[in-house]
Formats: sequence, C-alpha cells, structure tokens
Amino acid sequence: GGETKEVVEWLTKLPERHPQQEHLYLCGNHDLALSAFMGLQPFSGLDFTVTRKTFKPKHVSGQKDEKWYSGVGADTMHLQGLRWACTKDAESSLGKGSPYDSGATFDSYGVRYGDREGLIKAMPQHHKQFFSNLEWVAELQSSIGNIIAVHAGFEEKDVLSQIQKLKDKWPWNPWLEPICGRQNVETMPSILREPILQRPGIQPAPQFLVSGHHGFLRITGRRLIIDSEGEQINSVLMNTQPIPHGHRGNQENLRRYGALHMEVITS
Repeated sequence: GGETKEVVEWLTKLPERHPQQEHLYLCGNHDLALSAFMGLQPFSGLDFTVTRKTFKPKHVSGQKDEKWYSGVGADTMHLQGLRWACTKDAESSLGKGSPYDSGATFDSYGVRYGDREGLIKAMPQHHKQFFSNLEWVAELQSSIGNIIAVHAGFEEKDVLSQIQKLKDKWPWNPWLEPICGRQNVETMPSILREPILQRPGIQPAPQFLVSGHHGFLRITGRRLIIDSEGEQINSVLMNTQPIPHGHRGNQENLRRYGALHMEVITS
C-alpha cells in the first residue's frame, strides 16, 4: 500500500516495544518479488536467467501483456523481480503495469517507478534486513498439534519436499507455488490430513495449515485461510468447530495460532 515504508518501520520496532513477545514474520508473494528485484538474500549475487525459461504459471492471467523490467540489474534478475517492476506501455507512466501493483511501494520510499538504484538507496538498511530475514515457512508445535504457516499453501504432491525447500529458501523456481499459488494450493494436502503424521524431527501430532494470500476467510477442518478483517477473524475462530479431539474448549490456542500469519503487503 501507500504506506509500505511506515508499515515496515512499525514491524521492525515491535521486538523493541514488546520484548516479552516472540515475533515471526512470513514472506508473501509481494515480499518475495521485491526482494528479487532489489537483490536481497537469497537473491543476491546469483544468475537467475534460468527462471525465465520455464515460467508456466498455472493461475496467472495477462502475463503476455507484461513488459518486464529491463533496467540496471535485469540481466541476471529472478523472473519475479522482473515482474515486480514491469510495465505495460499504456500505463508505464503510472507504474500500473506490475502484477504486484508495486508503484505504491516506490511512492512510499519517494522513488520514481522502476528506479531500482533509487529504491536501493532510499530503503533503510534495517528494512532491507527485515525483508531478507522473512521466513518462507514456519512450524510451531503446540498443545493442539503442529502448526505450519505459509503464505499461500501447498500443492498435493511432495509436501514434505516443498516444506524443506522453503526452510532452505531455495530460490530457483520461477514461481514458488507455496508463496504465489492460488486455487492449486487452497486445499489441505492429503498427507497433512492424516490424524497423526510421523515426520523426522517433529513430534507426531495433527497438522494445522495456516495461510493468508487468498483474499477470503475459510476454515475447513485443520486448513485455515485467514485473509480478512480482524473482527470477522475473531468471530469465526471463536466459533470454529470441530475442535481437535482431546482439545475441546481450547479456542484460545486456536485463535492464537490462527493469527500466526502476519504478512507485509508491499504493493
């Protein structure tokens, strides 16, 4: 939004203001593309031209009209960085050609749309560090089970491999479905629906999958998509049924972990 800079600043100050709390920040698709555009970790110093050759997004419309960023640093940039600051000829002066609506972020930092060097210079170092440190996936063990928080969700196949690549921040996919996907990652993968999942290094427990990204609020069993206003979230979570067997009446835990997904919308 138009106050990206102020929001990021506020988030970076939370640990100082509330030292008794643990703060965990997840990477969203906008954050990922911004990091790729600026060459922040894990997109620093590597040649990502291969990501342009295999781009076949399953749920992206209008990509044929995109004019990818071609300025300084574009020669080795990750595809999503090129798309973050791309233009459409008729709208290039307004910065509305980006599928990430990134013009507002440039405005927030007082930089002309598409000016990569200007944005790198204008963005404070602790903001850059904030984006570099974003978690691509988070797992927390609680009394109700293992909570997996990821921006969009997981595809059905090879879920554990998807989780590991996110933990490693493996950047070589042109389109990271767990962070950028849509309908293909909305549902709960079969392996996570098992009553008790055995995983190396993780205590056997029911799995909860929490995401945002999709623009709506939906809770289906242990699959939570939470991308709505706070009042609606609190109302639904307080009345969600069924609570997992053995934990009825534990709505406080469900509400606490259902609100794990804090994202920064950098558009």
